[in-house]
Amino acid sequence: MPSKSVHDEALNSYLLYMFTRNLFLPPKELKEFCLLFGLNVACLLAIEQTHYINGREPVPKAGNLHLVWQYAQNPATHHRFVSMLHVTPLVFHTILTLIQDHPVFTNHLNNGQTPVEKQLAVTLYRMGCFGNGISVEDQMPSQCVIVLGPWQFRNGGFVGVLLALWHCKGVKDRVLRSNDSG
Repeated sequence: MPSKSVHDEALNSYLLYMFTRNLFLPPKELKEFCLLFGLNVACLLAIEQTHYINGREPVPKAGNLHLVWQYAQNPATHHRFVSMLHVTPLVFHTILTLIQDHPVFTNHLNNGQTPVEKQLAVTLYRMGCFGNGISVEDQMPSQCVIVLGPWQFRNGGFVGVLLALWHCKGVKDRVLRSNDSG
């Protein structure tokens, strides 16, 4: 026999209570009967329409971006860093050094901006996922547990900064040299 759902158990319990109450304490007047009938219908509807009879706890979210920084510390785990961000730690730090002072990474809002190294890590991760799809809202924030905030308004600027720097004289060669030596 299949197990009963929580909804079925709640409905059966309330129906048993309702019949037992009416058996031992029947309503004496029509007005009392109508009030109890309305109450019973409201309770049965509430049980039927409740999605979660037992409250649900929020699911804790834990990202894995913190692992990237640990992988960068130990040369034995650099392959894991490369697996996540698709560049070596040296290339990552070279790009970070080139872009961190760019004005696109500053704002004068009340909420702070996500640190540039996290923005770069998210961008590199997303550039390596799902082909050439680079939508930030899809998956990475849930994995990295970052607040999008100004990032939503600046991701075009961020990628623009990367592309502009890539085409600057000497930057492309510098990144490629650091990739060869890493």
